Amino acid sequence: MSFFMIIRLAIALWLYRDARKWGYSQSLALLWGAVTAVVPYITVPVYLLFGRKYQIRQREKKTEYAAETIEGEVVSAGTFVDCPMCAGKVGEDQTVCTHCGYTLVPVCSKCGRTLEREWKTCPYCQQIAPEK
Repeated sequence: MSFFMIIRLAIALWLYRDARKWGYSQSLALLWGAVTAVVPYITVPVYLLFGRKYQIRQREKKTEYAAETIEGEVVSAGTFVDCPMCAGKVGEDQTVCTHCGYTLVPVCSKCGRTLEREWKTCPYCQQIAPEK
């Protein structure tokens, strides 16, 4: 008899921890765990079928809202780009990443015009392009 009680408590503890991990409040997670300790054969399938799906939808809504907010801030500011080397945010007008020192926009050392990264020489003054 005590073996089955230990199994019930272990299942209830697992369900409580899982509910907390999926974002349920402590009181709701305790409720899931308490009901599972009493009737585990009904509660566990119900939780796995319905409890997680509700939390997945809630997470998706939060993620979508956060993504819209971030996109809105970036679009409204319009002055930041991601560095291709370190993914740090740098100003759109900067030529060098302030985080890692990567040259974002190569510039000719002789005439000062911007160069394409693939160019070996400057097409305007025939100066050899700087090392990338």
